[in-house]
Amino acid sequence: ATITMDRPSGLTAEDLAWRDAFAAWVVSDEAPEQLRTAVADTETADSRPELEDLFRAGDGTFELFLVNLNVADAGDDAKVVVELLRERLAASAPEGLETHVTGAAAISSDYLEAVQVGTDSSTTVTIVLVILVLLAIYRAPLAALIPLITIGVSFVVSKGVLGFLAAAGWQVSSTLETFLVVMVFGVGTDYAIFLISRYREELGHDGDWHEAARTTVKRIGAVITASAGTVIVGMMAMGAGDFQMITSMGPGIAIAVAITLGAALTLSPALLSIFGHYLFWPLHTKVQKVEGEPRGFFASLANAVSRRPVLVTVALTALLALPIL
Repeated sequence: ATITMDRPSGLTAEDLAWRDAFAAWVVSDEAPEQLRTAVADTETADSRPELEDLFRAGDGTFELFLVNLNVADAGDDAKVVVELLRERLAASAPEGLETHVTGAAAISSDYLEAVQVGTDSSTTVTIVLVILVLLAIYRAPLAALIPLITIGVSFVVSKGVLGFLAAAGWQVSSTLETFLVVMVFGVGTDYAIFLISRYREELGHDGDWHEAARTTVKRIGAVITASAGTVIVGMMAMGAGDFQMITSMGPGIAIAVAITLGAALTLSPALLSIFGHYLFWPLHTKVQKVEGEPRGFFASLANAVSRRPVLVTVALTALLALPIL
């Protein structure tokens, strides 16, 4: 940790005396135990005269000194040290002397705190948006609740799995959680919407709630598995990169998407069956029998693709090959 001292009119003898007293305090019995045990030693312009040019400005208005730590720069121990140093500076610095804590420990502590604040904000905004979108689509509280439950379980389990992997020595980026919020909530909502939409469609055919859930998984399970597989392969490919944050980020997201897929194929269908005819309350009475084949543009498009799957696959592959090349 690096302590900076700044007085525009020039540092005074009182400032330098305070610096020495502060440096002595951090390793003394008067300092909090968490700070005292984490500090190895201190270095000032006077204790290390050979480094005076590095520690002291030529005009005498600015100076820094080091508090060397025997704990990692990033982590809970360093965060506590930085907080205690800042509290002491605020309480003891001479009037008119501006002081700050910087250096690797402070930068890491502030960075991780900013990441956590950003993650919390992203999570809150994402949850609110997902709720609004689901309510707008289904206008039914329980239908909106199923994706949220599935997503929430997937997110918590993903964090737990990645935590165990990190504890075992796997590299995990400190910013991964922010991306997990976006990815898990994004794909989880998509998968749930696919399931619920098909569920409602199946209800229109036979009206049996439990059979509709089984049929939905049979029909949509392969679709969302293929979708998730694309994301998982793409994210795992990031592991072949050179940039450390990217190489750890991609596989981590891939694991989270795989867990979200598992929840979508098991937990979501179970909830569909449990909620049964209450799922679309208060609009469940509007689920009507569907006679004959579906109509409309998307129904026609789906039938056309189903009739010529090979031709469509070749055409789309050729189309996608252009930007790839």
